[in-house]
Amino acid sequence: MTLRRTLSTIGVCAAAVAGAAALSGCGASSTIDPVAQAADVTSQQQGAQISLLEQLTGPGLPAGTTISGTGYVNEPARETLLTLDLSKVPGLGGAGAGSSTATLEMHYPTLYMRFPALTGELPAGKTWIKLDLGAVAKSAGINLSQLSSSGGIDPTQYLSYLRASGTQLTTVGPKTINGVATTHYRTTIELSRVVDALPAADRASAEAGIAQLEKTSGIHAIPIDVWVDAQHRVRREQFTLSVNSPTAQGVQISVRVDYLSFGPTPPIVPPPASSVFDLTGLLGAGGLGGQSG
Repeated sequence: MTLRRTLSTIGVCAAAVAGAAALSGCGASSTIDPVAQAADVTSQQQGAQISLLEQLTGPGLPAGTTISGTGYVNEPARETLLTLDLSKVPGLGGAGAGSSTATLEMHYPTLYMRFPALTGELPAGKTWIKLDLGAVAKSAGINLSQLSSSGGIDPTQYLSYLRASGTQLTTVGPKTINGVATTHYRTTIELSRVVDALPAADRASAEAGIAQLEKTSGIHAIPIDVWVDAQHRVRREQFTLSVNSPTAQGVQISVRVDYLSFGPTPPIVPPPASSVFDLTGLLGAGGLGGQSG
């Protein structure tokens, strides 16, 4: 397996995981819509223990291509720590004990991954890779560089999207999720309505980002299922994105994020610079052109 092929696979995985594993949102909504209200309440939590399951389907991807993970998010610091199982990702599984387990740290907007199967292909002493999330998204054929008001792939966006719920909201009914009583809602998030759900100061830049996303990915609406507990917190969020960009035609990414518990989480310390190799530039280059640090 070449380094470039490995990076291509990691790039697609990291782009999806980074967006799906976030807890927080931005701004507040005065709506009484239960899904939008849950987005507000969840974003105000100090942190959460989470798990995720992600399935990728499309041309060139075998059946059962999945990523799973557990960890936590630290909302005030906008940080994420996840342990990922990549054993069911083509080209990454079965390379030796522990080789398909990865550690993901996000210190917004920088993503770090420790991936044992890749260590032997990195410069001596480097055990972590560093990626700029905007560049990672572009490598997957999705230009998300302007998606959020703060630029890059904003890990707060998925709960922010829920604030645009309401036009097609359906109450499915009660459901117990991980031992917690919830109400299951189904809705469609129209991207054209997301801007109106944001604080006024963020709307101008967000409008440009939404337009860019619709143009480059072909995504105009996101059907989503949300399970909300009695304290108006999101306990599960599940959705599928169909990507129709020229370089990712026909790819579907199905994501399920579970919020297992809420409360303060430990601080997440970035890896030491001496152990980090920056691979961002290599995504579009012809060789090992990254910089350490």
